[in-house]
Amino acid sequence: MPDFDVVGTSGTTSGTETRGRWNTASGIAPDKKAFDTLPDKLTDFTPKQKPFTEGFSESGTKSKKSTGDKDNGDPAYYDISLLQSPVWTKEVGIYFFLGGMSSSAFSIARLSDRFGRGKLRPVTQAGTLIAALAALPCAPLLIWDLGDRSRFHHMLRIWKPKSPMNLGSWTLTVYTLMGGIAALREFLRFLRKDAPLAGGAKVVDETAGVVADVAGIPLGLLLAGYTGILLSTTSTPIWSRNTWIGALFSASAVAAGSGAVRLALEVTGQEGPATEALGKVETLAHVTEAIAHAGFLSAAGKLAEPVTKGKFKNEYLGGAIGLGIIVPELLNHLPVPKKAKRGLSIAAGIASLVGGYMLRTVFIAAGKPSADDPDLARLATGEKGAKS
Repeated sequence: MPDFDVVGTSGTTSGTETRGRWNTASGIAPDKKAFDTLPDKLTDFTPKQKPFTEGFSESGTKSKKSTGDKDNGDPAYYDISLLQSPVWTKEVGIYFFLGGMSSSAFSIARLSDRFGRGKLRPVTQAGTLIAALAALPCAPLLIWDLGDRSRFHHMLRIWKPKSPMNLGSWTLTVYTLMGGIAALREFLRFLRKDAPLAGGAKVVDETAGVVADVAGIPLGLLLAGYTGILLSTTSTPIWSRNTWIGALFSASAVAAGSGAVRLALEVTGQEGPATEALGKVETLAHVTEAIAHAGFLSAAGKLAEPVTKGKFKNEYLGGAIGLGIIVPELLNHLPVPKKAKRGLSIAAGIASLVGGYMLRTVFIAAGKPSADDPDLARLATGEKGAKS
């Protein structure tokens, strides 16, 4: 049987390595100097930093005493969340809100232009302007959150509809283009004071309008709800696998869009049948949003504690639900004189927009304490996973 060299640790002053011999007859007989650098006792291997606490902040662990080390109270295995906290900032919440409001305002404007028979021109003009202005910051906000401009570009190099991020990037890009086409048509129409076109100019204008409507409306509706679906595909406990978030964000987007258009008409003194119709759309959206809130809380159960019992309780219950749903409906349906109606409608519109904004920002902010809570993390990845 062949012999094999076993290389030991250099222990001679000359720097040459010492070797031991593997022999079937005599076994291992390395030079003792090969072990001169080994520690005398096991405690010499003790790391200088504690492995379970390194990299974890105190806020990310439970305050209860450790079950693993009673002497120093360091957190044990069950005191540390197994999930990584989301790193999204408030820019994401602003993007979610503006994207939803823009998409809803765009759909209302295009449907008013297509089926209003010229009677809803103020709605078309206001909705198109709001949609364009709200959509402009969306791509920069998304790029800002990604941290590198090339990342947004790289996502557009492939088409992967099963990825919410990739689908959302493509949806935002194409929708913004459609919104730009619609805004340009309205601007040219304003310059010519609604004078009719003829010949090739008419064909081009009508073709552009059809393209903007056929592509823009479905993409707008997708943009309104995909953000909620994106959250539900993550492992963050408060968001994870909750199918109601997409419906909640969609209903809130419709309420914000119709409320913004109605607010613009009220401020410019163009109230009338159009604002009354928008009020009905807003009320229907608020009812749907309230149902979606109930569905979300029921499906989430204990996982919703960061917004029902945590530090975001007031923002969620008082802001997203109170200002976003209850206050606008109360103001819009109060039995007051006609002169006071306009002021209340303006206040209702502002409250609805503030509530819609707070809904997104609260959901994003609540993700961190949700992921940092070890009990919620185990519940989300354990019990919920076992049910699916």
